[in-house]
Amino acid sequence: MVSKAVLVFLSSWIIQNTEFNKIIDDPIFFKVTKKEMSDKACFSSKICRVKAYYIKNEGIFLIDELKPNIDICDQSIVLHEMIHHYQKNHDKKIDLDDRTLWTLQERQAIFYQNLFLLQ
Repeated sequence: MVSKAVLVFLSSWIIQNTEFNKIIDDPIFFKVTKKEMSDKACFSSKICRVKAYYIKNEGIFLIDELKPNIDICDQSIVLHEMIHHYQKNHDKKIDLDDRTLWTLQERQAIFYQNLFLLQ
């Protein structure tokens, strides 16, 4: 799945490069098939490009094709979901409606994913 070394690396990167300045417990990871991912994340088995997603109090669901222990692009996907884990588990209260908050959190995760890949 995701090695402890990769989790330490990604957590350290988050602490050093984002406003999240405190390491939190790692999320639980689940490996799912392409069909399971399509049904759960896209509500359809047709065209689904989702490779991973995060659910608070459950964990990170990764499509079984990912190889985050050896592929930097796949590590960036895990990092993106870990950013969501940090967003949902920090003590800061943000007074926005759910849709706006989701949009801003997704943009923030994409920003950090791209920054990670650039570095």
